Amino acid sequence: MFQRVLHINEALAKKLVEGGLSTLEEVAYVPVSELREVGGLWDEETTALRNRARQYLLEQVLRDPPGGTPDA
Repeated sequence: MFQRVLHINEALAKKLVEGGLSTLEEVAYVPVSELREVGGLWDEETTALRNRARQYLLEQVLRDPPGGTPDA
């Protein structure tokens, strides 16, 4: 899922998993310093990954909100 959603290669996806990140929520909300250490990324890359993960999660909630359909 990381490769598809975050638009990253297999090697980086494996680094994230090996570093203990197994969900998009973790990628989106772990401290920036932890994400940098796990992936060996630059600040700009870390920010881009976090933003992609957050955008995907937001789209999921808007598409299928908890508790049913959104109020009109």
